[in-house]
Amino acid sequence: MTMPDCDRCACNALTVFITSSESTSDLQCVARMRQLLGAMSFHRPVPTPEEVARFRRRGLIKIDQLMSPSEIEALRNGCMDSIWTPDDPKGLPGFANIAFTPRQTVFDRIAGDESLRSLLRALVGERLIFTTGNRFSLEPGATGSPWHFGRLTFCSIQPLELGYSLWIPLDPIDTRRQHGGMVWVPTDAWDARGRFQLWAGHIRRGSDSAVREQLEVALRAQFGGKSGFPMLGPYDREFLELHAETADFAVGDAFLFNKFVWHRTEPLRVGEMQQRVAVVLRFVSEDATLARDLMLAATSTMDEPTRRAQGIFGSFLHDIDDGALLRSSSFCPAPL
Repeated sequence: MTMPDCDRCACNALTVFITSSESTSDLQCVARMRQLLGAMSFHRPVPTPEEVARFRRRGLIKIDQLMSPSEIEALRNGCMDSIWTPDDPKGLPGFANIAFTPRQTVFDRIAGDESLRSLLRALVGERLIFTTGNRFSLEPGATGSPWHFGRLTFCSIQPLELGYSLWIPLDPIDTRRQHGGMVWVPTDAWDARGRFQLWAGHIRRGSDSAVREQLEVALRAQFGGKSGFPMLGPYDREFLELHAETADFAVGDAFLFNKFVWHRTEPLRVGEMQQRVAVVLRFVSEDATLARDLMLAATSTMDEPTRRAQGIFGSFLHDIDDGALLRSSSFCPAPL
């Protein structure tokens, strides 16, 4: 392969350029060479067969140094642009500056990287469709999200079809100091699949049922709260805390988990870090099908612009029928 003149001169005299005063063009050559060397020296980790088996058993995996420094920088710069923020932060307790986008360029570019896709395919065993990217910013003292599973995030597909979240913190997570990271329970301890079915069945049929009032009373009696969601009773919460796991994350580390993993946010304690920013890339199975009725029921309080602003993926696929493969829509990215 022929190297450009600028890069060739930097290779041949890199030390001279660094240690002496040279022309602007020479310094540009060095900067370009450093950029190239950084890109060439980064290799994504390759999961072992044992790690693949463990991921499929537990539904989750922490991946050390999945993202390159340049990708982290691109995410940091790109995700801080003003996209859309809910007018009512009460609906999203504990988070500041949550932003949703269906097609943000930096998310698209990173989610479409072949080396990342190859790693994800090795773990999940199939091609995936990238649906949306989210940004979450947590400030000191904020609680973040309580225990939940990916019901709204993946309401556009059928309840038992698979979806995945790739959580990428842009700030270090130190569990012994400020924390502000993720807490989770692996699916081999408790899989939320049954609760996902219960939730989907309730909102699909319960809202229009002749016995709706009785259902709502029973839901609150069993799970508490005003609505009974996210369908967790006192023992359920104790059980989750008993099996809870967490971990430190260096910048560049990431966490992949499926939509049936119970997870919550650990509060960001007061300290040096003034906010913790993370981005999440969402993927669904290449064989996922549209659950338009579930999506509309789950987002019944939203109008269509709000659904799209929140990244409800199914709201963009208006050219296919309920139950059709997502990939059959001309508005769906190709599985990779």
